[in-house]
Amino acid sequence: MNEKLVPIDLRRLKILEWEEEFRNSSLPEHPSAERLLDILCSRGTCSDLSAFKERYSAVSAMDQDLGVLIREPGISANLVEPLRESKMNFLLGNFVSSIALCGVVAEMLAILIYNMNIHDKNKRNQFDSWSQHKRIRELKEEGFIEDRIAIDLNEIREIRKSSLHRWNRAKEDTTDQALQAYAAAARLVRKVAIQEFKDGKCLLNSDLIKYLEDENRLTAK
Repeated sequence: MNEKLVPIDLRRLKILEWEEEFRNSSLPEHPSAERLLDILCSRGTCSDLSAFKERYSAVSAMDQDLGVLIREPGISANLVEPLRESKMNFLLGNFVSSIALCGVVAEMLAILIYNMNIHDKNKRNQFDSWSQHKRIRELKEEGFIEDRIAIDLNEIREIRKSSLHRWNRAKEDTTDQALQAYAAAARLVRKVAIQEFKDGKCLLNSDLIKYLEDENRLTAK
């Protein structure tokens, strides 16, 4: 038998500081904040605080208009939290995860827009089962979305397809794509949730408010 040496990752999926605790219930020293950040950041991503802040500055520039969002369980679970998790993954250099979560936001937004316009439950269920490409086409043909929304939905879909279904991908490309996907997702959430800013006030989308009230999911005062 020919023996060969190959490089390996040893305990790549472990937090070594805690492994001893799990084995024998001892109490090891907790990893420092710097060490924990190094563990959480994707391989090849600089984990020092200055680099972390640089990534925060870059991604936060894309969501400046999202300071105010409706607090409703469905909106939070399907839009706000996935978008926030996408941002947190970007900060950690987990760019593929960030893109995947932008895909979740885009799909949930497509479903929300359809539900805001169609009340028939059978049609809603059918729409849910479609591919995102077919959903976007249906929304456009029915006149439920404008060109800008369709462009952003398709951009996220294409980025997701390129990043999640390709074995070879450059980290630099994935970084840029994650930022583009997040920017598009943030624009979509703003467009659907916020109508406009006027005289220092944030005016929420009246169609969304009406939909949530009709569904007994929100009581506006």
